[in-house]
Amino acid sequence: MVRVIIAAHGDMASYFLKSAEDLLGPVEGMYALDFKRQQSTGELVVGLGKILNRHKGDNVFILTDFLGGSPCNCACHFIAENNVWIISGVNLPMLIEIMIKKEKMPPDVLCADVIKAARDSIENVCAKFSEVSTSARNERKAGN
Repeated sequence: MVRVIIAAHGDMASYFLKSAEDLLGPVEGMYALDFKRQQSTGELVVGLGKILNRHKGDNVFILTDFLGGSPCNCACHFIAENNVWIISGVNLPMLIEIMIKKEKMPPDVLCADVIKAARDSIENVCAKFSEVSTSARNERKAGN
Protein backbone atom coordinates (compact mmCIF):
# COMPACT_ATOMS: atom_id res chain seq x y z
CA MET A 1 0.00 0.00 0.00
CA VAL A 2 1.07 3.58 -0.63
CA ARG A 3 0.83 6.07 2.23
CA VAL A 4 0.97 9.84 1.82
CA ILE A 5 2.06 12.34 4.44
CA ILE A 6 1.48 16.03 3.80
CA ALA A 7 3.91 18.01 5.97
CA ALA A 8 3.65 21.79 5.93
CA HIS A 9 3.83 24.95 8.02
CA GLY A 10 0.88 26.10 10.11
CA ASP A 11 -2.39 24.31 9.37
CA MET A 12 -1.67 24.00 5.65
CA ALA A 13 -1.30 20.20 5.63
CA SER A 14 -4.66 19.67 7.35
CA TYR A 15 -6.39 22.18 5.08
CA PHE A 16 -4.96 20.60 1.95
CA LEU A 17 -6.10 17.14 3.03
CA LYS A 18 -9.56 18.41 4.01
CA SER A 19 -9.95 20.20 0.66
CA ALA A 20 -8.90 17.11 -1.29
CA GLU A 21 -11.25 14.92 0.76
CA ASP A 22 -14.08 17.40 0.12
CA LEU A 23 -13.53 16.76 -3.60
CA LEU A 24 -12.75 13.02 -3.58
CA GLY A 25 -14.00 11.70 -0.28
CA PRO A 26 -11.69 10.07 2.27
CA VAL A 27 -8.81 8.00 0.89
CA GLU A 28 -7.04 5.39 3.01
CA GLY A 29 -3.43 5.98 3.96
CA MET A 30 -3.45 9.79 4.01
CA TYR A 31 -1.87 11.83 6.82
CA ALA A 32 -1.59 15.55 7.52
CA LEU A 33 1.30 16.71 9.69
CA ASP A 34 1.05 20.39 10.59
CA PHE A 35 4.23 22.14 11.74
CA LYS A 36 3.17 24.83 14.21
CA ARG A 37 5.27 27.84 15.17
CA GLN A 38 5.74 26.58 18.74
CA GLN A 39 6.99 23.14 17.63
CA SER A 40 10.60 22.16 17.29
CA THR A 41 11.97 20.43 14.22
CA GLY A 42 12.79 17.51 16.51
CA GLU A 43 9.07 17.08 17.21
CA LEU A 44 8.36 17.08 13.49
CA VAL A 45 11.01 14.41 12.86
CA VAL A 46 9.47 12.29 15.64
CA GLY A 47 5.99 12.73 14.12
CA LEU A 48 7.21 11.66 10.68
CA GLY A 49 9.11 8.74 12.21
CA LYS A 50 6.02 7.47 14.03
CA ILE A 51 3.99 7.36 10.82
CA LEU A 52 6.84 5.75 8.88
CA ASN A 53 7.40 3.12 11.59
CA ARG A 54 3.70 2.25 11.53
CA HIS A 55 3.95 1.54 7.81
CA LYS A 56 7.30 -0.23 7.37
CA GLY A 57 7.37 -2.01 4.04
CA ASP A 58 4.85 0.36 2.44
CA ASN A 59 5.85 3.07 0.00
CA VAL A 60 5.44 6.43 1.70
CA PHE A 61 5.30 9.75 -0.13
CA ILE A 62 6.02 12.85 1.93
CA LEU A 63 4.65 15.98 0.26
CA THR A 64 6.08 19.18 1.74
CA ASP A 65 5.17 22.81 1.25
CA PHE A 66 8.52 24.04 -0.06
CA LEU A 67 12.10 22.99 -0.65
CA GLY A 68 14.37 24.07 2.18
CA GLY A 69 11.57 24.62 4.68
CA SER A 70 11.57 22.82 8.02
CA PRO A 71 9.04 20.14 6.96
CA CYS A 72 11.12 19.30 3.88
CA ASN A 73 14.38 19.35 5.82
CA CYS A 74 12.88 17.09 8.51
CA ALA A 75 11.57 14.68 5.87
CA CYS A 76 15.12 14.43 4.52
CA HIS A 77 16.10 12.62 7.74
CA PHE A 78 14.36 9.63 6.12
CA ILE A 79 15.76 10.04 2.60
CA ALA A 80 17.97 6.94 2.86
CA GLU A 81 14.98 4.66 3.37
CA ASN A 82 14.20 2.80 0.15
CA ASN A 83 10.46 3.21 0.34
CA VAL A 84 10.32 6.95 1.10
CA TRP A 85 9.65 9.51 -1.64
CA ILE A 86 9.89 13.22 -0.80
CA ILE A 87 8.32 15.85 -3.07
CA SER A 88 8.36 19.57 -2.28
CA GLY A 89 5.91 22.20 -3.51
CA VAL A 90 2.64 20.46 -2.68
CA ASN A 91 -0.45 21.89 -4.32
CA LEU A 92 -4.03 20.67 -4.58
CA PRO A 93 -3.73 19.20 -8.11
CA MET A 94 -0.65 17.23 -6.97
CA LEU A 95 -2.51 15.94 -3.94
CA ILE A 96 -5.59 14.93 -5.94
CA GLU A 97 -3.38 13.16 -8.49
CA ILE A 98 -1.60 11.11 -5.85
CA MET A 99 -4.85 10.27 -4.05
CA ILE A 100 -6.39 8.94 -7.26
CA LYS A 101 -3.36 7.10 -8.66
CA LYS A 102 -1.36 5.98 -5.61
CA GLU A 103 -2.27 2.30 -5.94
CA LYS A 104 -2.26 2.20 -9.74
CA MET A 105 1.42 2.61 -10.72
CA PRO A 106 4.94 1.96 -9.46
CA PRO A 107 6.23 4.62 -7.05
CA ASP A 108 8.89 6.02 -9.40
CA VAL A 109 6.28 6.51 -12.14
CA LEU A 110 3.82 7.93 -9.60
CA CYS A 111 6.45 10.39 -8.38
CA ALA A 112 7.06 11.73 -11.89
CA ASP A 113 3.32 11.81 -12.65
CA VAL A 114 2.50 13.75 -9.49
CA ILE A 115 5.22 16.33 -10.16
CA LYS A 116 3.96 16.74 -13.73
CA ALA A 117 0.38 17.25 -12.48
CA ALA A 118 1.59 19.96 -10.10
CA ARG A 119 3.60 21.76 -12.78
CA ASP A 120 0.85 21.47 -15.39
CA SER A 121 -1.63 23.14 -13.03
CA ILE A 122 0.36 26.37 -12.81
CA GLU A 123 -0.63 28.90 -15.47
CA ASN A 124 -0.65 32.62 -16.06
CA VAL A 125 -4.39 32.64 -16.71
CA CYS A 126 -4.40 36.22 -18.01
CA ALA A 127 -1.72 35.43 -20.59
CA LYS A 128 -3.35 32.14 -21.53
CA PHE A 129 -6.66 33.79 -22.23
CA SER A 130 -5.40 37.20 -23.36
CA GLU A 131 -6.41 36.60 -26.97
CA VAL A 132 -9.93 35.66 -25.91
CA SER A 133 -10.27 38.60 -23.52
CA THR A 134 -8.80 41.07 -26.05
CA SER A 135 -11.23 39.84 -28.69
CA ALA A 136 -14.16 40.11 -26.26
CA ARG A 137 -13.12 43.65 -25.25
CA ASN A 138 -12.87 44.69 -28.90
CA GLU A 139 -16.33 43.26 -29.61
CA ARG A 140 -17.79 45.15 -26.63
CA LYS A 141 -16.16 48.39 -27.78
CA ALA A 142 -17.50 47.89 -31.30
CA GLY A 143 -21.00 47.25 -29.93
CA ASN A 144 -21.06 50.43 -27.79
